[in-house]
Amino acid sequence: MKETNTKNAFEYLDDLEYVYDASVFKAFGKCWIDKNRFIEAITNSRAALTQELEKARKIEIREQKIYEEAEKKKEEMIRETEEMIANLDPVKEAELFAQQIVEKAQEEAERIRMEALETRDNTISHGEKVKNELINQGHQFLENVLKSSLITFDENQKHLFNSLESHREKLMIAYEEIAPMVKTDNEETTQAS
Repeated sequence: MKETNTKNAFEYLDDLEYVYDASVFKAFGKCWIDKNRFIEAITNSRAALTQELEKARKIEIREQKIYEEAEKKKEEMIRETEEMIANLDPVKEAELFAQQIVEKAQEEAERIRMEALETRDNTISHGEKVKNELINQGHQFLENVLKSSLITFDENQKHLFNSLESHREKLMIAYEEIAPMVKTDNEETTQAS
């Protein structure tokens, strides 16, 4: 089956799991997507792909059998024709009859071969469609995870800045309350000396 990507589907899904873990870590360990649910979805996708590949393998085996049977039938008909020719008197009509049988055998073999090729092409096309759908679903999952991670990161950053600003304001208030006391103590110490 022709590959459209250098990676196979299993490697692609493993990459999605890795990126998910990395995005969760980057967002301070807070992510709104349930990791178990995400991994279960990947596992389900992997199982579906395995099932489709198994179907494709079975169809390919069936095609091979059809092709082999067609070849056997063709050889058998040719052999029968040759035997008939050997047993006939060398007359023009016998040669024509034999030629017709050979042509009929070749046509039948070609028809069976074309059916096998058509079945194979349909199988490959269906497999490519399933693979592309899984890749698109993976991209969508990845995009959703990264968006969620960025939103969580921005919210955490905003919360951190608000917290720092609140602490700064409290320090300023404390400084304003303590500064007059410190000045009074310094003045008393200066006067005493």
